[in-house]
Amino acid sequence: MGYSIEEAAAALTLAPEDLQDIFEAFFAEAAETLERCEPAIRNGDFAMLGELVHDLKGSASNLRMEQVRELAYQLELAAKEGNMEKIQTDFSKLSLEVVRLKEQIQRYYE
Repeated sequence: MGYSIEEAAAALTLAPEDLQDIFEAFFAEAAETLERCEPAIRNGDFAMLGELVHDLKGSASNLRMEQVRELAYQLELAAKEGNMEKIQTDFSKLSLEVVRLKEQIQRYYE
């Protein structure tokens, strides 16, 4: 099942149109966070990577973005383990899901 803006809005006791600015802020922050993850991965700074995705996980959870939350959680675990192969795979999955969800939400508000 995909992300439901209506269900997220209801859970947050907001109207869907009230979420538009919040989504824009989330995706701007997510893009910045993912950009900051790249050098952390390159440099093997697993502690920094874990902190970055932990914050993203929290923001996604607040907006009921369960797929993003779960992928961020998996990446956070991989960072704690120092598992570079899993980090690279999970980072790619997370990045793609953020883009996919952003496109879905943009279409909703068009």
